[in-house]
Amino acid sequence: MKKRILSTLLASTIILGAVPLQAAAASTDDVARLITLAPVTYYSGKTATIQKDLNPGAVIPVTATDSLDTLYGWYANPSSHLVQSGPLKDGMSMWYAEPEKQTLAFTEESPMWLQITKAREDALIFTDKFIVKRDTRIGNYFWEGVTTLNFNGEIKIENGTLMFRNQSPSVEMGYTDTQAIEIHLSEPIVVSEVGTLILENRYGTPKEINAVPDVLIAPEGQPAIIVEDGTVHSGCFQIERSEDDTSSEPLVEVQSGEFIFEAGPSSAGNTETGMPTYQRVNSSELATVLKHSSSEAPAVRVKDGASVAIKGGEFESSGTSPVFEVESGATLTLPGGTVGVMSGKEGENTITAVGEPAISVENGGKLIFAEGAESQVSSTENND
Repeated sequence: MKKRILSTLLASTIILGAVPLQAAAASTDDVARLITLAPVTYYSGKTATIQKDLNPGAVIPVTATDSLDTLYGWYANPSSHLVQSGPLKDGMSMWYAEPEKQTLAFTEESPMWLQITKAREDALIFTDKFIVKRDTRIGNYFWEGVTTLNFNGEIKIENGTLMFRNQSPSVEMGYTDTQAIEIHLSEPIVVSEVGTLILENRYGTPKEINAVPDVLIAPEGQPAIIVEDGTVHSGCFQIERSEDDTSSEPLVEVQSGEFIFEAGPSSAGNTETGMPTYQRVNSSELATVLKHSSSEAPAVRVKDGASVAIKGGEFESSGTSPVFEVESGATLTLPGGTVGVMSGKEGENTITAVGEPAISVENGGKLIFAEGAESQVSSTENND
């Protein structure tokens, strides 16, 4: 019997200080560009004496392109970006941190946003592997439309943070209900020891709480996310399998490290690159959904030495496997206390299974039901 798991996380959006962006894409065919996530001062020109200052959120000049592979190449190796024609006859390989022309202003450690500026009917594609070594953001920046984004190679977060989050050109004006991103994976997202994955949905406050969700679709026969000593924060996203994928693998496998289901998207960020923290969430009006169509595997498997914390959400299973499977040496925590919410109401954890235990804990595994935890765990048929 196929298994369907619905997980509704209390969620909405992050509100950070909005920063005006610079010039729009250079061509009507361009679909993406690079944005700096940290302040940058660079010197360009033949003698490297022309000073340019970029604030966080500013467009990196002459990086608009119609190819995500080209954009990733510039992101991965900024020294390869050399412009031969146009108003700026140089590129990131000619921009220096100091007039002495010794240190490049943009390097493989420069935090960047790979910003999608236009929705298209066909999919946008990253052909090769996507390796993250510093704080990185991927997301839309336009009024309406749904971007289909295909990763045809592996995604591995080796260092820093990879965050998926969209934004409209004017946060104050909110969103239409059709601005979203749908991500198709061919390999799992692997989160390594010093890496972090953040699923944050939208930036700002949507007008419609029934807005089209951002979706992460697992690769066929594999988990969508594998945590290998890293950390994952899921604030507001929809994680699922395609309709014809009846994989016997979980959607999320936490081999080591930690996966945190947050009470909702963060209301602020305190790092230089604006990556969020979760002391308070912006709103609980939007929901995240976790769908799993397997009858042989749980939605989330927590292995020896790993941990999962559920700060908010509604999880439902109607299949023949538990929602959460906690192996020997693993920990599942239902935290106590509350999380501040800027708008909407504070919710509680609800984990419900039909015909199977909602949570399965092997001998040696640990379930922590903290004092003050607002959680309801039940199985409606066999009362496990």
